[in-house]
This record gives sequence, structure tokens and C-alpha cells, in this order.
Amino acid sequence: MGILGDIWNVATDIGHKITGMPTADEKRSSQKMMNDQIKAYREQTEITRNEIARKKGEEIAQKRRVEEKQIRSLRHNYRAPGGMLGGGQSNQPDMSDKLGA
Repeated sequence: MGILGDIWNVATDIGHKITGMPTADEKRSSQKMMNDQIKAYREQTEITRNEIARKKGEEIAQKRRVEEKQIRSLRHNYRAPGGMLGGGQSNQPDMSDKLGA
């Protein structure tokens, strides 16, 4: 550029410092920092969402396991004496193994 270009750059830098206006390098640096922060925020948000989804899946699976255990326990405790279809003798006198009786 030459001497005039150098003088212009120095004068512009001094003018920016006096007026408080940021230079082009400062603007680029500031914009890069903001973009990096936005990117880090988005990555952290994605990680958090994935972790929440994983935990929710684990909770649903655990709840399902507990419900299945409860169902099995209830089935075991409330089985009819003598099998599923009541083939054995009834322990209660008012019940009959014959239909319509």
C-alpha cells in the first residue's frame, strides 16, 4: 500500500480508539467468540437432551419391570386351587366344579 496507506491505517486505529469504535479485527474476534459460545451452548443442550431421554427410558423400563413383577406375584397368589381351570377339589363348600350347579 505505501506510506499513505500506512498513515491511513494508523489514523483509523487512533480514531477508533478515541471514539471507542471497535476495529475490524476486534469485531471479528468478538463475533468468533460469540459463535463459539453459541456452538458450545447448542452442544451442551444436545447432550442434556440426550441424557434426559436416556434417563426417561431407564425409568420407563424400571417401572415396567416392577409392574411385571407385581403381576406375576398377583397371579401366583391368586391361583385357583387345583390349577387354572379349577380341576381340583374346591376348598369352599358353596362352590361347585360343575357348571350350572
